[in-house]
Amino acid sequence: CSVRVVVWRVRGAKAMDPITDQNDMFIIGRVEGSNPADGALIRDQKQTDTHWRCKGGTASFNYRWAFDVQVPMVRSRLVLQGWDRDLIGSNDMIGEAQSV
Repeated sequence: CSVRVVVWRVRGAKAMDPITDQNDMFIIGRVEGSNPADGALIRDQKQTDTHWRCKGGTASFNYRWAFDVQVPMVRSRLVLQGWDRDLIGSNDMIGEAQSV
């Protein structure tokens, strides 16, 4: 089985660079859960490319992800995270949303 996710557009994201009011945004998505038979962790992660210099908290993507999942799966959730890419230093998390 699979869970399908479309990453199309981000709006209203906080600008992590206050001087330019811009982000170099990318999205990470993952599905997490446990196998009910043995309790083994199941995790599948995907990432978009980077939308460089997006202004006003808006970024555009055209990604279609298919996450492989086992059925049944317990304690499952979909996690989406928005990140600001930094070429020097570590990337900054803009925000996160979860579906349980």
